[in-house]
Amino acid sequence: MAAGERWTMKDHKRASEFGGIVISIVTYNNEKLITGVLKNILKFSQGEDVRIVVYDNHSKDGTVKAVQSLGTAVELVQGQKNRGYGYGHNRIAERYPKASYYLICNPDLYMQDCLVRSFRRYFEKHPQIGLLTPQVFYPTGKRQYMCRKNPKVIDLFSRYFLCWRRKGWAARRRRMHEMRGCDYRKSFEVEHATGCCMMVRGNVFRLIGGFDEGYFLYFEDADITRRINAVSRAVYYPESAVTHLWTRGSYHSLRLALVAVRSAIRYFHKWGWELW
Repeated sequence: MAAGERWTMKDHKRASEFGGIVISIVTYNNEKLITGVLKNILKFSQGEDVRIVVYDNHSKDGTVKAVQSLGTAVELVQGQKNRGYGYGHNRIAERYPKASYYLICNPDLYMQDCLVRSFRRYFEKHPQIGLLTPQVFYPTGKRQYMCRKNPKVIDLFSRYFLCWRRKGWAARRRRMHEMRGCDYRKSFEVEHATGCCMMVRGNVFRLIGGFDEGYFLYFEDADITRRINAVSRAVYYPESAVTHLWTRGSYHSLRLALVAVRSAIRYFHKWGWELW
């Protein structure tokens, strides 16, 4: 535990022996959504051996109070500085070092079914799988194509500078990167799973050392999927679905766009500058 972090539940020994499923959420200024998101998770995880844990990255709004309003149903840690997405999830995993699975969820995500039970059962039948990711939809019901190929430099360029193109090579490149040629009604292996919702086998998460905390935000999901695929398998499993209120912050904020570019540079420096 980093200096200054405050946990709402002090029984660390009990946490360190917990062998069930940890649902891990990292928040930052999510006051308007987080209560509904957590209530949704509580509803769809009933009957499963779960701990719901929120790591708050020093929110400036009422996020902390909103989480606290749910009482002991949710464990909360208050960070004293925003150290990023992967950092928060890693601190939760450290507190629960014997968890069977870590379900990584965004704070703008709603389950449509008993995803926890569905994923757990599939994991138990397929021990070679280290990561599962579900179908993802917009609130309108439109699909989000969140299974992707490993990023290339051209994909970054197309995403941020040619996102308005609906035809031509840029559009074809995006379709290929988003694996739109695959049948999203069936299961398939994934090179880059979305960080908005992924369930990782506990021993695999610990084997690879969790998230690379050098990424503040963006590309950490591409990085961890790649490392998981090196020791196990990452799989898209369409029997469960979530609704994601994806706002694409890096498209509308210069600051977040710069964060994305910085993360991309780290990713390509680490994995190689594949242009195409």
